[in-house]
Amino acid sequence: MATSFTHAKPSEQRSSVLPPWLWFWLAVYIIGVSSVFDRVKVNLLILFTGNDGINSSIRYSAFERVPGVVEILLDFALFTGVLTVFLPWIRTVFLQRKYGLTEPQFLPPGTPQQTLQTLSGVSGFVREHAPGLILTYNAGGKILSDKAFVYPIGYRKAGLALSGRLLALWNRDQQAAEAILLHEIEHFRHGDMLVIGAGSLLETIIRRWFLLTAVFVIIPLVISLLIEHITSFQEEMGIAADLPTIISFHVRQVFTMDIPFIVLILSQSFFWAASLFTIVVMAIWCTEINADRFVVDTTQSTQALEKATDQHAAPTSWRRWLLSGVYHPPIALRRWLVLRSEGTKGLTLLLLLFPAAWFIRLFFLSGWALSQYLVFLYTGTSAGYIVDELGIDAEYFLEALVPVWIAMAVLIVLWPMLRRYWESIFAHAAGRRANANYPAYLSSTGFVIFVCMIGLILSLLPAPTEPAGATPIIPYSRSSGPSGHFQVGETATISNAWIIAVHDAQVKPDNGLFPASSGHAFLAIDVSLKNISTQTSNLASDFQFTLQDLHGVRYDETYIAATPPPAVAQDTLSFEVDWKNPDPSKVTIWDIKVNPAVAPTGTPVTTPTLAPTPSASTSTTVYPTLQQAYQGTLVNTTDNSNTSATATLSSIVQVNGDISGNMTIQLPLAGSGPFTGTVSSNGAIQFTVIPTDNSGYAAIVFMGTIHQDGSMSGTYTLPGTNQGGTWQFKPI
Repeated sequence: MATSFTHAKPSEQRSSVLPPWLWFWLAVYIIGVSSVFDRVKVNLLILFTGNDGINSSIRYSAFERVPGVVEILLDFALFTGVLTVFLPWIRTVFLQRKYGLTEPQFLPPGTPQQTLQTLSGVSGFVREHAPGLILTYNAGGKILSDKAFVYPIGYRKAGLALSGRLLALWNRDQQAAEAILLHEIEHFRHGDMLVIGAGSLLETIIRRWFLLTAVFVIIPLVISLLIEHITSFQEEMGIAADLPTIISFHVRQVFTMDIPFIVLILSQSFFWAASLFTIVVMAIWCTEINADRFVVDTTQSTQALEKATDQHAAPTSWRRWLLSGVYHPPIALRRWLVLRSEGTKGLTLLLLLFPAAWFIRLFFLSGWALSQYLVFLYTGTSAGYIVDELGIDAEYFLEALVPVWIAMAVLIVLWPMLRRYWESIFAHAAGRRANANYPAYLSSTGFVIFVCMIGLILSLLPAPTEPAGATPIIPYSRSSGPSGHFQVGETATISNAWIIAVHDAQVKPDNGLFPASSGHAFLAIDVSLKNISTQTSNLASDFQFTLQDLHGVRYDETYIAATPPPAVAQDTLSFEVDWKNPDPSKVTIWDIKVNPAVAPTGTPVTTPTLAPTPSASTSTTVYPTLQQAYQGTLVNTTDNSNTSATATLSSIVQVNGDISGNMTIQLPLAGSGPFTGTVSSNGAIQFTVIPTDNSGYAAIVFMGTIHQDGSMSGTYTLPGTNQGGTWQFKPI
């Protein structure tokens, strides 16, 4: 026997309890879509050029480009899903054709009488609670996976699709069927059907984000790995290298380089995807819980909701349970939140569910950042540095929340008055302004404002800086590395963590595996590194040792070893180079002379020196001498007015090629602070200012030339921004 229940009349129906968080997320996404385009632009540059267009000195390997590919594909998928929200007619045509949806009055003559009678009863119930909702029936199309769903027909019209299973449930348990219909009616009244629901590309993408990420990560990784190893294998076989040695080399590369990077890239990509979809997933959860609350408010009973939720089939595996949670909160959680939302504390918790998603997103963003920072563990970066950087990132995140959370606070506090008018946009009839639990809305608003105040305070404080002792530990770190040049056999203490020595350097025709190609030779440099810190550190020579010739060509070599204190790691770095005068990159430098007699036959040879020396006959470098102070002008060329300001360099200290001092920049420009840098024997100068004047800039990079009259000029850039300009200084 069919059962029913007493429910509120349409004129007595309460309006939505929760604000339209789904539309709030959509508005925030659209307002910030320019940042999405900027991110895609940078990732496309990395993908096709290997450089992000911001820092020309950074080159991305094939592995390092994969996360960018994932971000491009996910951003494109999400943007496409958002775009289809504003094309509801596409969904209308798709759903009506797929499921054969027909209005009851247009059903074929052979439709069973019982079906028509049941449809009449359902139609009367729907007209009573949502007069503007168009009823359609799945007459002869594909079987609906849901018993009923609401879908858009234009911007302000919607249809309610019914399946045969819903009609059977109506005849068997009308109370459960009416609860399902009320749930869908609230989606219609709240405007949810335009954004999500059956046929929504956006919801499909959100449902499948985990699978999409796996596919987008694994496929590019596998392809890049196969191409890299196949190409390398063919080259090595082409020079008739020993097959067992080649296989051993590739196996070692897989376990020492490929697998660690794959794990980091996978975690980085999944954390990024989770952070991208967290907010919208929580918004979808809120729409479902809001619809459940409408069922309870309308039926004035929790029994109907329990019967309706019992109609959902339980997931058959943990994987299905996890994926179903992406677009529907767990049944037990839905019931728990709805039952407790009648009181002030429970409703406050429900109202703060969506704001809490931003902190969940912070967690995923921290995981994403941590995956990036963990790469630097191969260079011996301290855990303290990583923790400090994560703290700075969290601080910037809270500062960026302020505008969004101010809008969120306004929406929460005004929602009891606005909700009637919001529903009239879609349902053409407003719910009554009834029994709003204002203390809950005020409490929720107070919490959001409290977070806003924290963000505002952080934005007013000086820009965060790294504490002493927490900087990355890398051999070429200028902050704590030794100045000047070292000879073969001499040692250098780096950052109180390593004692490094270069023992020998030779030119060789091969690297022990295969010979150098025509016109090239291997520069083999024997080095040792003693760990004098208190923790085990990983070494990766392609991160820590770089050979750069006078033409700016960079040569890398790969070597990894875990080195616990006080162990010594010793190996030979083999760089295959064009046989010109090579020069190591600018920091802790060893001047090295090698015997060229063993270079490949027919290769023109000159004696190399691993230092910026004017000739091969000496290892002494002559640097331009700077004065103790300079004064000049900076011109910001990124704006149309070419804003200029006076600036001074003072307290300059020079030790060979290393320089340091302070820069003071007068208004209207900013960025005063200490600087460190280098000068080269050819008159080139570069230095980086770390602003301490509350300008908010992380760094300012200056590049230029020292002229014969002692003056200097060049250009400057602000990494991470599009700002830059020109500068010129004269001694004072």
